[in-house]
Amino acid sequence: MLKGTYMAGSNVTEPRPQKSRFLQTDNAGIVLLKGGAAYYLQARVMNSPAKGFYYRAEFENPRDKNRPFFIDGEVSGQADGLLLSSPDLVWGLRSYADYTIRVMVYENRSSSTPIDTLVQKVRCYADTTTGEVRVFEGMKPR
Repeated sequence: MLKGTYMAGSNVTEPRPQKSRFLQTDNAGIVLLKGGAAYYLQARVMNSPAKGFYYRAEFENPRDKNRPFFIDGEVSGQADGLLLSSPDLVWGLRSYADYTIRVMVYENRSSSTPIDTLVQKVRCYADTTTGEVRVFEGMKPR
């Protein structure tokens, strides 16, 4: 994993972990997988409705900003955390660029208006523009 949000001792220019009504980012960034890289976001669930909620996560597509990647899911009222990753490998990432992960929270699957939105920027320390993954110099995956 290549963490792309600020923590003590990190690059001070990294995006800060964000907080919304129901979610707070613990960390987010890029995970290296066999054959490529993907986004990840780990967040705490706070003040969750007792019945839980439905979410749609949107991951920026570096090759076409008008066509983001999506995943949908549900969180029970007892959940205290959420770990999300993009639905597939992400090509076109540029090292040291910032990308956006957006998590929209809905009361249920049939709702059309979000009741909460977490918007988290992540700094990318990998390059996937050439068909292979190249890690930013000096960075080591954790």
